[in-house]
Amino acid sequence: MDLGGIGMKLCRFRSSESTGEPARYGIVEADRVHEARGEWPGSLERTGQTWPLDAVQLLAPVAPSKIVCVARNYQKHAAELGNTVPAEPLIFLKAPSSVIGPSDSALPARRSPPRSRSVGIDEGRRHDTARAAP
Repeated sequence: MDLGGIGMKLCRFRSSESTGEPARYGIVEADRVHEARGEWPGSLERTGQTWPLDAVQLLAPVAPSKIVCVARNYQKHAAELGNTVPAEPLIFLKAPSSVIGPSDSALPARRSPPRSRSVGIDEGRRHDTARAAP
């Protein structure tokens, strides 16, 4: 697995034989992952335990508790959507589970929302507010 030509390569990983164990931090050198403990970024120290690189599952480098995003924040992207850049930022959230590792597969985005129906009850009478889709 080619991880590029940069200096120290840090990772989050699980050993391949135990998918239920918590994620660990590691330092990738050549074809080995050296487990590390400490603060990242900051001071990481090797624990002395190592694994072959092909015997671990590399995970996303971070595990955020929340992901805050800004929509249509530059003109070209807004134009792609048929919009203008808003006067104030449009903030939205993504689920932490949307962050995936290098060998995980991403599901394609849905192009249209699923069809749904709204039903309300008022004084014992049923009102169906859904209309047939065009």
